[in-house]
Amino acid sequence: MKRWVAVSVLVTLVALLSLLFGCSGGSNNVQKAGDIDEIVIVHPVPTDGGRGCSVSTSDPENYRFTGWRLPSGGITYRVNPNKVKVPSGYLLTSDQVIRAIKESFAAWTEANSAFVFNYGGTTSAQAGKLDRINAISWRNLQAGALAITYVWVSRATGRVVEADTAFNNRYAWYDFSVPDGYTPDTYCPDRPLAYDIRNIATHEFGHWVGLDDLYDAADKDATMYGYGDVQELKKRTLATGDKTGAQQLTP
Repeated sequence: MKRWVAVSVLVTLVALLSLLFGCSGGSNNVQKAGDIDEIVIVHPVPTDGGRGCSVSTSDPENYRFTGWRLPSGGITYRVNPNKVKVPSGYLLTSDQVIRAIKESFAAWTEANSAFVFNYGGTTSAQAGKLDRINAISWRNLQAGALAITYVWVSRATGRVVEADTAFNNRYAWYDFSVPDGYTPDTYCPDRPLAYDIRNIATHEFGHWVGLDDLYDAADKDATMYGYGDVQELKKRTLATGDKTGAQQLTP
């Protein structure tokens, strides 16, 4: 299985829109500017195009660290709910988008109560720019990328200075409900054909706290597994390895 890996660029570099993909062992090649390193992590569409949702059949114990930690005082994020592409015939309000983002962060706080994420309201800012706004937004990204997380880290402290996540509005997004008697680990919706915001966002925010992607087939049911599919919900709930890694990353 090929891996799509993070590509790091200088903070001052303008060409963020021309991110490169590579095949290697999954490590970040970090270039440095001043005291701040910028790391860009791409969440790819599966290389086979995706097979749709699958339920959890295992509880992976593996985890990997990125090498940074959140600031000890927590982090305040803002959401730009504009330009979310929804499936034809479906509606998704700004309140639903914001609620999905809040609950994605809450999954990590539940794993480690020292993770403090404060909702700072909406913003017109776009993710991907070092501007003192921890922005979450939807915008046009390169085909094949579901989302991109940008993390700026102080080399002196190893702490996150800023983190952004951009979701690709080339693809349709939705906030699926889970029927009574099911959990996100045991349920696959049959419509609409879209990516679940909470599913992918929970994975992306794992990068904010300091967890890296996993690509072994044995880790396919982990939140930090590096691929995500349409109608998939199981990344909403953390596997044992996700929780264990998070608990070792107390700010």
